[in-house]
Amino acid sequence: PAVVHNLFNTSDVYPYICVDPEGLTPDELLAVIHFHGNCYDIKGTISEAKQIANATGAYVFAPEYPGFGVAPGKSSEHTVNQVADAMFDHVRSTLPNAKIIISGLSIGAGPAVRL
Repeated sequence: PAVVHNLFNTSDVYPYICVDPEGLTPDELLAVIHFHGNCYDIKGTISEAKQIANATGAYVFAPEYPGFGVAPGKSSEHTVNQVADAMFDHVRSTLPNAKIIISGLSIGAGPAVRL
């Protein structure tokens, strides 16, 4: 089964999930950063992240927005962009040679396009 890492990791300023593809060795040269829609939080994004991971063979990272789910703070364009930047920097440092694909659904399209 897929392994979900750092689920609700509230010791981080920006909680996120990381999903590996099921039954495959993840391609360490491919990562997807997925920004969820307005009606979801990262808990509700796990199924979608698993589908993306299984379709691409990539690690899928999905950050939480301030004020959503377990994340403290208040959502605004500025704070969501801070999360997007932090997630990108984290993925780049974790998988320095990876090609990073950015995706976003609904409200998540804003930070995705910005990156």
